[in-house]
This record gives sequence, C-alpha cells and structure tokens, in this order.
Amino acid sequence: MKIKKIELNNYRNYSNLILEFSPDVNVIVGNNAQGKTNLLEAIFFSAIGKSLRTSKENDLIKWQESNARIKTEIEKKFGKSVVEIIFSTASKKTVKINNIPIKRIGELLGELRCVYFSPDELKLIKESPEDRRRFMDIDISQTSKTYFYLLGKYDKILASRNKLLKDYKDKIKIIKTSKSYKLLKDEQNIQKSEELKDMLEIYDIQRVILF
Repeated sequence: MKIKKIELNNYRNYSNLILEFSPDVNVIVGNNAQGKTNLLEAIFFSAIGKSLRTSKENDLIKWQESNARIKTEIEKKFGKSVVEIIFSTASKKTVKINNIPIKRIGELLGELRCVYFSPDELKLIKESPEDRRRFMDIDISQTSKTYFYLLGKYDKILASRNKLLKDYKDKIKIIKTSKSYKLLKDEQNIQKSEELKDMLEIYDIQRVILF
C-alpha cells in the first residue's frame, strides 16, 4: 500500500498543492512553518477521518476560506483507490471513497494504513496508560474493522455503566438530605443496592461477550 499523490486545497496554510510521491522512501524537508506537519496531518486524516491535532475541523480550513479539500490517491496490491475529504464552514465534512460518499467513518478505515508519530507521542512513554491505549486502538482499527466496531460498542456500554454508578451516587445523596432520612435510609439503600448490582451484572456480561 503506497500513496501515489495527494492534493490539498485551502487546507491549513496550503492554497493549492499537488504532490506526487516516489514509490520508494520519501523524505519531506523544509524551513519552519512551511507546512510539513500540516501535510503529514492531511495524510493521516485520509487514513482515519479525523485530526489528532485538533477537534475543531473548521480550523483545518485556510483563513478566510469557506471550503477545503484533501484528495489522496492510493496504490494497493490489488488495485487503486481515491479518498477525498471535503470540509465546509457551513456543513459537516464529506468523505468519499472512489467518488462514493460513505455514511460511517468505519468504512474509511483500512483504505490507507499509516502510523502518525510526532514529538507529542513521547507522552506514550511518559504519561498515562490511556494515551497508550488510544494509540494502539487507532492503529489496530486500521487493520481490523471488526475491532473498530466492537470498540465503539464497548465504549458505549462502559459509558452507560459509569452513568449508572453516578446516578446511584446522586440518589443516595438526595436520600441523605431528606427530612425522613432515618426512616428511608436502610430500606431504600438496600433496594437501590440490589438494583445497582443487577444492572452492573448486565453491563459486565455485555462487555465480556464482545471480546
């Protein structure tokens, strides 16, 4: 899998760029603030459908412009594909594969596989395990769409489980502040604890069977 060509229009500091790559090793050099990192970001965006540098996609559109585009031509072992991503200040981004719009970002994963490593990735070693898991999740998802979809389901189950625990904690606080706390405390705590235990068991089973 190799990148043959990339086109950038109104992306970051690029007005118009057409860059063809060598089939061998490519080295990108230039002075500071020339757009080397922006180019690498655009390539990685073509692989996973989002930026690792910003969550605000309007920031990717060149100043005083309303639209931007990334078009990446990819050569594979069996055939070729073209990934095109269009940004607009007036609407959500559009992602196309071979000129066909996709509905879910998971459909993009695997079209172009790459690993983005920058000085910021030193936090993989220095900081929390969460950063290391995120790095691995992104890379594995590019090679396995099944993993990507299961990971999404797992995150939803975990979020629901955490919300349940928070709601239970908030309800106990309400009971403690009520005037009839002494009468309600034991009975309601026992009831809520049993309900919580049953619901947590359901969520735990769902997480286990996913993998």
